[in-house]
Amino acid sequence: MISEQPLWGNHELYNFTRQELLNGPLCSFDTKTCSPGHYGTIEVCPHLKIIALDTYEFSALGVEEDSEVYIQSMELLRKHNQNESSNDPTGLRGHQRRFVQFNGGITSKQLHWLEEQLTNAKNRNEKVIIIGNFKLYL
Repeated sequence: MISEQPLWGNHELYNFTRQELLNGPLCSFDTKTCSPGHYGTIEVCPHLKIIALDTYEFSALGVEEDSEVYIQSMELLRKHNQNESSNDPTGLRGHQRRFVQFNGGITSKQLHWLEEQLTNAKNRNEKVIIIGNFKLYL
């Protein structure tokens, strides 16, 4: 049986800071190497694992407004979303509708980690399920 493994998304990050989540009961993974990210793997059974991504690792949610990640996130949002509210997708079309503050992103560090996980799984003939907390359609 798989224990419950919370994934962080906009609802958690509206209510808690990343630091609070990292130090609380909703921290599911050993995050020593990925902090302040929250991602990891869950072994389901032999030859099957779940890779859980932190799809809000690059986000303006859950971080201090003077932090580098907040500043960079808001710069990216404002570049692509000129609406008064950064959560308003009005006028954005297609994939541009992703540029809202309640969305998030993955850093190159996490993408590199994911690539390593997938390579290792392939070499071990493991099946992988990739999960994350993100909106599929906006």
